Amino acid sequence: MRQSVLTRAVIFAIAIIAALIYLVPTFVGSLPSWWTNFLPADRINLGLDLQGGSHLVLGVKVDKAIENNIERVRGDLTNVLREKGVSGVNVERVEGTVLHITVPSTNAERLRGVLKSDFAYLVEAKSPQTSGGTSEFFLTLSKEEMRSLRDYAIDQSLETIRNRIDQFGVSEPIIQREGQENILIQLPGIQDPERAKEIIGKTALLEFKLVDDTANVEDAIKNGPPPGRQVLYGHAGRGEGVGNEKQAYVVESRPLMTGEYIQDARVRPAQQLQGASVELILNAAGARLFEQITAANVKRRLAIVLDNRVYSAPVIHERIGGGRASITGNFDLKEA
Repeated sequence: MRQSVLTRAVIFAIAIIAALIYLVPTFVGSLPSWWTNFLPADRINLGLDLQGGSHLVLGVKVDKAIENNIERVRGDLTNVLREKGVSGVNVERVEGTVLHITVPSTNAERLRGVLKSDFAYLVEAKSPQTSGGTSEFFLTLSKEEMRSLRDYAIDQSLETIRNRIDQFGVSEPIIQREGQENILIQLPGIQDPERAKEIIGKTALLEFKLVDDTANVEDAIKNGPPPGRQVLYGHAGRGEGVGNEKQAYVVESRPLMTGEYIQDARVRPAQQLQGASVELILNAAGARLFEQITAANVKRRLAIVLDNRVYSAPVIHERIGGGRASITGNFDLKEA
């Protein structure tokens, strides 16, 4: 009996000593160098309940994202009909997410053919009407497309917010989706919620900058970049500038183009021997500018930068016209 009690006491004593050793880094400001060589040095990160902090719930303007997509579809449909010689068609956006299309009845079947082949994600908002030799169609996005766009808008916002939280140096922040259109953010130790909202809620800045492959990256990090250049960080992996390995880039400070020219960006699944890709769709002004940029910089890398972080740095293989560009590489679907 006495031996059993002694054994338990020794076990409890060892557990208490081990717990105290693990707690030392949390309560002691600086540790001696010999400590970190063979003893634990990680601190316990206290949550909001123990150290306080900022608790934010942000709403994503999902409906605005859907309206922007509908406007892009309107422009695409107009261009495709023009390219295929379907004349006399007028496409307007009405009631937020509804496209109103008027076409001569003689071209109605050709319009239906284009919609079926190129715009299968559009469905009838109400039945077509025909009067006086003119047919009217009322179309909107399918439920599946609407759901996909909503999830895409939320996922983009989550990714952007996670990048911006890094500016605070917060340990173990909570950033997660809450409900259909909200994002929950908890920042332990951050006592200035207004500053947090200012940084997190600002409009994302998307830029396209040329990579200077002639510059010595290590020297630029150590001694500063050459004039007109800057050092930005991103990730490199199996694709062209996307992955898990952190990488530094020397890029030209002046952006050649910003996100204002982009109507949409979408992931395209893998085809044959190629991995997944990202398709960029530009507006009319962006198409002209991007064609000039790519024509003048064939074989150079163009960094795609969001909030000063390089997401990808693909090589420009040729002049790209028409307002559509693809970022290809050995991407899996998640990387794309």
